[in-house]
Amino acid sequence: MRMQPPSIGQFLCPNFVTVLCLFSLGLLLAACGGGGGGGGGTTTGATAAAIGTVEKIGSVKVNGITFDCINATVTTDDGIVDSGEDRCVAAGRNELDDNMHVVVTGKINDDGVTGSASSVIVKHRFKGPVGSINLIAQTFTILGQTIQVEDATVFKIGSGPKTTGLIGLTSLSLGDRVRVNGISGAGGTFLATYVKTKVIDLDSNEVKGIVTLATPIDFQIGMLTVVLNGQVAPIVGACVEVKGTLSGNTLTLRSGAEGLKLDDDCNGDSLSGSITKAEVEGVINGFTAADTIFNVGGQAVSLSASATFRPAGTSAADLVNGLKVEVEGSVTNGVLLATKVKIKKNGVRIEALADSAVTGNSFTILGITVITNGSTDSNGVALATIGTGTGLRVQGFKSGVKEITATRIELRPVGASDVTLRGPLDANAVEPGFNILGVAVTLSGATEFDDTTRTNFFANATANTIVKAKGMESPDNVIAAREVELED
Repeated sequence: MRMQPPSIGQFLCPNFVTVLCLFSLGLLLAACGGGGGGGGGTTTGATAAAIGTVEKIGSVKVNGITFDCINATVTTDDGIVDSGEDRCVAAGRNELDDNMHVVVTGKINDDGVTGSASSVIVKHRFKGPVGSINLIAQTFTILGQTIQVEDATVFKIGSGPKTTGLIGLTSLSLGDRVRVNGISGAGGTFLATYVKTKVIDLDSNEVKGIVTLATPIDFQIGMLTVVLNGQVAPIVGACVEVKGTLSGNTLTLRSGAEGLKLDDDCNGDSLSGSITKAEVEGVINGFTAADTIFNVGGQAVSLSASATFRPAGTSAADLVNGLKVEVEGSVTNGVLLATKVKIKKNGVRIEALADSAVTGNSFTILGITVITNGSTDSNGVALATIGTGTGLRVQGFKSGVKEITATRIELRPVGASDVTLRGPLDANAVEPGFNILGVAVTLSGATEFDDTTRTNFFANATANTIVKAKGMESPDNVIAAREVELED
């Protein structure tokens, strides 16, 4: 399975009552003094939330906002971390780290870049042994679930240094017992943001997912068979969290309440009714048109008519199911009205002539393999009609070394000669060029550099940076760039 570009109830954990109490306690402590000013900014008093990956610990920075954690309750799947003057820094010693997916609730100051957290929930999803590794697709399996790795995914394996992306994936070994943190997608798919080896008790293998098949004695989550062990079987379609002992591809539930819990955040995180302002990072699903309500992760989102988009040049026309975005705005009746939308770094765009016809569910363009699936929006294009030389505009996300999974395919105007390739650099750019998804891009003295100089471009065009190149394609899929642009 490949990740598709990538609700919990109320405050985003299995036990809403518990977290509501913790949240209320955080507010009470803040009211008693010592709540901190989030860097000295003026607060609006609005209850706010940020859902995303940690950019920096100290206190905790998420979606560009640095929250102090003086009175925060930090919660993980292993319990509450509540020691230290700044609890996010204290938790960071073992339970919280850069690039982990978290949910922060509290206050966001008027400056929009500082705030004060009352609750930080660390979103671990799986614990268990690695079952298989696919370096080509950049995936691995754990407890019968396929986990997608992107270039930014962080790996902390044993006592070794942190690594990322494909290099990090190569540090994994079959049987390694790991804990996986990340972002849920539609239909049970999952994008890892942080993978760490961890000592796991034999009866503490853990997975959260959608029940796909149920019998009186067991049920399925993906490719994993779960033996009930006296528990009451959940219904097909239910979101559950299970914990137990693993043998092969069968997990026998631990007895008691810890063995089987009903949940509702398998498809992503949603906000509580008290949140009035939020910034949410997640994968788009349920998108049909820009004027409809869709989901980012598990959060309902609608677009403001005046919404602004980043990077420059993007718009609502670029939004498709499976794309990772960050949205910001106010929340009313559980719907986030997005006034700012940032398309995140897994977005790939190709405009060129197809190298081959569709075979099965794939074709090539610029030498890159394009995978289609049931979520690919073909925009009225019959895939069977795509042949060598068909002009296409393809959007998607990197799912292999020289492979993307398409989220949208449309015909390109007849007669267009330039090709465009936008995506993450394979390595640091070095004169006179660079590679994107294995495609060589060469620069000349006439190449134009949008909004920067040639010197600054090469100083900042590091591995995984998103770069857009336009130019002419040679027969061997090399692009002679007429213009290039660094994209935030």
